[in-house]
Amino acid sequence: MDVTDIRLNMINKEGGCKAIGSFSLDGAFAIRGVRVMEDKNGRNFVAFPSRAKSNGEYEDIAFPLSKDFYHKITDAICEEYQKMKDEQ
Repeated sequence: MDVTDIRLNMINKEGGCKAIGSFSLDGAFAIRGVRVMEDKNGRNFVAFPSRAKSNGEYEDIAFPLSKDFYHKITDAICEEYQKMKDEQ
C-alpha cells in the first residue's frame, strides 16, 4: 500500500500539535485525525487518531500493524509537513 494523498492543516499556536489532517492509502481508504506533533527536543512525530477510555488513558483507533508500514506512513506525513512549513 502507498500513501497517495496527505492533507494537513497547519496549527500556528504554541504547544506540541503542529498540524492535523488526513491521508489515504492507494486512493481507496482514508484516515482522518492524524496529528503532527513536536516533542520537547524539537523533533516531529505522527500521532494516529485516538480516543479516551473510561480510565482516562488513550488508545489508537487506526494504526499500522508493521514497523515498516508505520515508517512509510509517518515519513510521508512528516515530509509533507516539512514541505508546507518551508513554504510558509
